[in-house]
Amino acid sequence: MSDNNTIRMSRVLCDFLVLTLIAIPLYIFHEFVPPYRRGYYCDDESIRYPFRKSTVSRQMLIVIGLLIPILLILATELFRTLAWEKKCEQEFKTYHASGVMKISSSARFGPF
Repeated sequence: MSDNNTIRMSRVLCDFLVLTLIAIPLYIFHEFVPPYRRGYYCDDESIRYPFRKSTVSRQMLIVIGLLIPILLILATELFRTLAWEKKCEQEFKTYHASGVMKISSSARFGPF
């Protein structure tokens, strides 16, 4: 193995170790710690008021929640494709593989 491959494998193993160390306490809490439950009081000020319909329209949720992020992602990827020079296809693939792993673990366990 070359030094480059050794460094890549050590990074992947380190990421996997960190991911495992984070997943173990989450699993323990999920399986063995019961959630806190409490009741409510009828004279509670926060629930005494009448029900209000949604204040944010469905169209606004779609635009802000989906359309804007999709457009930003497409613009960023277009910029990266046009502005950045691909030095080596293998490095490009490795970069994406490690990036996908970091993003997926971040989505599952929160940002590192």
